[in-house]
Amino acid sequence: EGERPAGDGSFRPLAAVTCRAIASDDGGASYISGLWHTSLVETVWSLAILDLGEETAGLLDAIGDRLEKSDAVGRLTGSQLVTVLWSYAILDRPRQGMMKAVMRRLRKARRELFASDIARALWSAARLVERLDDKAELELELELEELDVAAAQLREEAIVLFYTLSNELMSPVSSDSSKPRLLDLTAGATADIIVSSATLEIGHEAPILPALSCHLRQPRIVKQCSLQDISRLLLSFHRLGLKEERKTIRSLCNRFTELARTNDCDGKTLNTVLRSVAMLQVADDASYTSVFDVAASIINDDDRGMAMCSRCSEFEVSSILWSFAKAKYVDDGVIRRLANRMMEEDVSQLCSPSSVSRILWSYTVLLSLADDSHSDDNTPIDVGQRLAELRETQYLLFQSLSWVLLSSQLNPIDCTAAMWAMAQASYPLDLSVFDHLAETLAGDDTLERSSTECISQALWSCGKMSTWEALQQGHSEEASLGIPPYMESAEKYATNLLSRKEDMSPKDVAQTIWSMGKLSDMIDVGEKSIEGFASLAVNMANSLNGVEIASTLYGLARLGYNSESGVDVLTSRFLKTSVLAGSTAREISSVMFSLGMMGHRNPELFAKLSTAMMESNIDETSSESIANALTAYEAVDMAPPRILFDRWASEKLGIMARHSFISQIVGDAVASPAEVITSGTSNELLME
Repeated sequence: EGERPAGDGSFRPLAAVTCRAIASDDGGASYISGLWHTSLVETVWSLAILDLGEETAGLLDAIGDRLEKSDAVGRLTGSQLVTVLWSYAILDRPRQGMMKAVMRRLRKARRELFASDIARALWSAARLVERLDDKAELELELELEELDVAAAQLREEAIVLFYTLSNELMSPVSSDSSKPRLLDLTAGATADIIVSSATLEIGHEAPILPALSCHLRQPRIVKQCSLQDISRLLLSFHRLGLKEERKTIRSLCNRFTELARTNDCDGKTLNTVLRSVAMLQVADDASYTSVFDVAASIINDDDRGMAMCSRCSEFEVSSILWSFAKAKYVDDGVIRRLANRMMEEDVSQLCSPSSVSRILWSYTVLLSLADDSHSDDNTPIDVGQRLAELRETQYLLFQSLSWVLLSSQLNPIDCTAAMWAMAQASYPLDLSVFDHLAETLAGDDTLERSSTECISQALWSCGKMSTWEALQQGHSEEASLGIPPYMESAEKYATNLLSRKEDMSPKDVAQTIWSMGKLSDMIDVGEKSIEGFASLAVNMANSLNGVEIASTLYGLARLGYNSESGVDVLTSRFLKTSVLAGSTAREISSVMFSLGMMGHRNPELFAKLSTAMMESNIDETSSESIANALTAYEAVDMAPPRILFDRWASEKLGIMARHSFISQIVGDAVASPAEVITSGTSNELLME
């Protein structure tokens, strides 16, 4: 009484008054107890559609209590059971007793269900289990164990329901037809089932999954897919590990490309699609690359791109750029527009440390890829200008956001990714941020939670940063500032890795040895550590690639390693056709330089490496690589093959000279041959 309809004609105000009136007397229990079972279903469905928020909390609890009783739930049809489960799922209100009773009853009523009913039931059960898991994480510790047990039990019930109902989908529609019921599913219903399987962590070997994947490839089904359907499906394919379903993924990518060209695509959908495609590691196919093509065209469009980016959160902006970095797709316009959006005040002031770490890592990876594509000495002027502009934007990005990293809310990946970005970019300001990141990662609890990949990458970052600082001090007239604070953290990283060496990958080992060599003048590297990592590298030599062998030999040379047998094992592996053929002149020259540092005088080995250098593309060989190779010959008191030196001198250096003058010719060009090799974008698993 006294309430008027809303100005838009909505019935919600009237419904809210009605709910309050019902709940005013014993929370609505008396009213609910007098309802017939069909009316219970109609009531809970109406509350889901109206979505009145907390106004209906008491009423929903009373209905849930009523439906836990067998005399109520046992009278519901299969379709009504699905409606109840769906209503509570839409309202995000998991009720343990009600869910268990309804799911068990649904298994018995499975023959009554249509394919669409099954899809709704599975989606609803998975969503309610997920919400119950979320609730368990937010509750106080005293209640946590009880909630965890309840959530685990309901998850098991939901998984049993999934297999029961999915088997029903595989069965024929009727005794007169061999057509499986799943063929009646729409694209949206198919997406619901696949999403529920990902939520419930159903194994990818479940028979229903390849059947649904095949169903999705039907032209009439894929044509039904909306942008949101595609984003849900691709994300679920990634979560389920369905990389082998290439045909279906390709069909979905093609459909996305078709729709996104002419339809609005919000930041959340675009981020989900790009991230899923990148994580599925299928970006080398034209269909998958086209997804990034159309995404780049959207972002670069002055109207669509500006509008979409202005609505994106800091998580979406950083994640979209991360996807481009993961896919190794370099587009200047995308890089600049997303970086500029991240620096806008409404975003930068609300950035989380994880988003800052992600955007800095992603930008630096993409800039490194752009640099690598023009790493020779003949970079065109316009390309040089383009790279200079990208570096300027990178500097501004670091300057605007690095302060956010002075936080205690950092996980190991945040620390490692940000350290890598700062070291790779040689960012000169706010070195205290780098010290803070290194110290945070070096904490006992954080190290325990860190993978060997994270720690070895952090150690590499310390080595790279120390190289840059040494160069700055060398060019400065001021006295040395002493040992940087992060060196103490670097020692902890090396010690931790030595204790976990059985968990290290070949890349981890190579990065660690290179870093220890770089830092050997500033941290205590004992013989035990050198021998431990050297033995590990020798034992896994057959698993090392060319870059890793070059990095390992350089680090061992800096550490004073002098085991000829160990060096022979590593160089023999490098000379394998499968390794040497895939190695660049830079890597070959690095191996030669390291052998020279060790005094490893092996004319036959040097001749083979020189031949490989001559067979490489001279136009792609930098002056530093040439200098490193010639210096290696000089270090072991051997003259390079005349044809090799003449070719380098005339075609690359533009001179003709005697080998005895090479040190004067190259000057400071001989620096750290393996430094650039190991500084690439190899930390693939970071930020996933």
